Amino acid sequence: MLGYIQLAPAVRFLGAQTVPIFPRIILIPLLLLNYLVLHVFLFTAAPPGNARRFSVNLVGESVRRFFLTLWNTYNFFVTYANIDKIRPDLGAYPEAPSELDRWILSELNTLIDEATACLDGYNPTEAARRIEGFVDILSTWYVRRSRRRFWKSEDDNDKRSAYQTLYNCLVTISRLIAPFTPFLAEELYQNLVRSLDNNVPDSVHLESFPIVDPKLIDSDLVRTTRMVMRIAGLGRSARSKAQMKIRQPLGNLEIKVRSQEEAELLVHSIGYILEELNVKELHGAIVWSEEQISNWFEYKVRPNLALLGGKYGSKVKDIVQHLGNSDPSVIAEQVRLASKIWVGDFELLPEEISVSQSDEEGWVSASEGGYGVRLSIGVTPELIQEGLARELVHRIQNVRRSAGFNIEDRIVTFYQASEQVRNTMTSTRFEEYISGETLSDGLVEGPAPEGAYFETQELEGETLTLGVQRNF
Repeated sequence: MLGYIQLAPAVRFLGAQTVPIFPRIILIPLLLLNYLVLHVFLFTAAPPGNARRFSVNLVGESVRRFFLTLWNTYNFFVTYANIDKIRPDLGAYPEAPSELDRWILSELNTLIDEATACLDGYNPTEAARRIEGFVDILSTWYVRRSRRRFWKSEDDNDKRSAYQTLYNCLVTISRLIAPFTPFLAEELYQNLVRSLDNNVPDSVHLESFPIVDPKLIDSDLVRTTRMVMRIAGLGRSARSKAQMKIRQPLGNLEIKVRSQEEAELLVHSIGYILEELNVKELHGAIVWSEEQISNWFEYKVRPNLALLGGKYGSKVKDIVQHLGNSDPSVIAEQVRLASKIWVGDFELLPEEISVSQSDEEGWVSASEGGYGVRLSIGVTPELIQEGLARELVHRIQNVRRSAGFNIEDRIVTFYQASEQVRNTMTSTRFEEYISGETLSDGLVEGPAPEGAYFETQELEGETLTLGVQRNF
């Protein structure tokens, strides 16, 4: 007997029709799912003819990295398009594309160009890897950063452009992946294309392969956005290093890039970085040289006794004394430049001095490949309360999901909590924010009524009870 797996409920796309919309559950035999995933794994693991490592864990990684990422992105689009009764136009360009729309369409056309070249060169492995990489940035950057455009209630050009852009990407992906994952490609095509237009080919496998549109490729925009993504990644690493949750706002951010040209490109995208890292403002200008970030660190310098002992004998104690009286940051810079270093009357080589560095007090930094980020980690009472408001939104959203509510359901939220939480829930600054983010028509202090769903949790060492009830 075949086993079945239930994927995230994928709603059949009904466009602008007014008939009731019901969840369409996709049941895929486990053997077929394994076959689908195996296609992705075999194409991306290694070029044809090369030895491949194979295990359940490796195939599972392919499921998470490509199959489920694409499916969840597709499910996100279909779910919200049905709620908003959106009927995108096949092959149309967004009416009022944002910078984010123009970037992902540029990445999409770059992908078409690269995948076509790889397949023409009989290199399906690299083509599949490029597609996998695009699906990742479509989900983790474009969709994630565009979510509020889909969620907002007003139906404006910005919202329609987000839908049209994501639709174009998913339809194009269905055609790109057809040679690699034929069944998944067909599912996307039938639901996204055939359900809207019966005049198109009956199958994605009767469609032509996508053709690149060079006019949509903006190399500078792609380069800048990838730099923003890299800086944001370093910022998240710095937060992790300091054990600061992303929901806790921070005050200041400093950035280092590799050149003045990159600094000039990045300056127009600072807003994305600040929003992504939940930081209030950029402190100072974007810098591009190691000398400009020497003040980021505190240095300690020590003589390398293993090398100096045989060379200077009893004079080592004089070197230690002179080194202790020197400016550590100056010595560290000389070591970095690999220049000879004068310590008192002694000329030392860079390898004869050991340098260690630590973040300046009140800051945390992360760097890689010539890029660097520094965050101030001192938080004011105002920032702490804002972080608590964000945490409460996160907790209420989780309770909503556990209660089994639909994403569009309006609710009433009940809470029993500490004075700090109560002050945040009732503050003029955050009450509207919490209500809006959680679709709550009321934030009521007190126990949840009979029949409401509730959970008791711990927050900052205090007991927090949250209850939710649909507001019909």
